[in-house]
Amino acid sequence: LAATESISTGESRAEALAILAPHLLPDLVMQAFETARAISDEESRAKGLTALAPYISPGLRKAVLAAVATISYEEARAKAL
Repeated sequence: LAATESISTGESRAEALAILAPHLLPDLVMQAFETARAISDEESRAKGLTALAPYISPGLRKAVLAAVATISYEEARAKAL
């Protein structure tokens, strides 16, 4: 997971998070969420957040929805929701 933070392109970082998501322990999902939220490209950020969605704990859902709400690109935001 730490290696994903050094990936320079948002698209590649989102893809890496999508691959890792099913294998993350619950306590690492928050770190993965922070990594996805830091992706500057909105479409890639939406992909990263979407990949993590099935693994997000109920306590983190409001934060994820808030992160999705910051995506101004409507199509990407709709896909993430």
